[in-house]
Amino acid sequence: MGFEPTSVKVRYSDGVFVPIAPVSLREGTEVDLPLPQEPLSEEEWRAILKETRDSWGDFEFEEPYDPPLQPEKIFD
Repeated sequence: MGFEPTSVKVRYSDGVFVPIAPVSLREGTEVDLPLPQEPLSEEEWRAILKETRDSWGDFEFEEPYDPPLQPEKIFD
């Protein structure tokens, strides 16, 4: 049997939808979603999520939030 994620959370940050990895799987395993090389628009994300949802299942969306400090800035 293959992996069957039950849901993927998506965070809206700086005008971009970003998948929150890892993804929860029914088998209790975790798999990382690849992040895009460049920001995607909401429409592009929704198209990707719809295509993935058709084969994986439902998605959950988080509300827009204030992103934390970037790790590289903490140690400047």
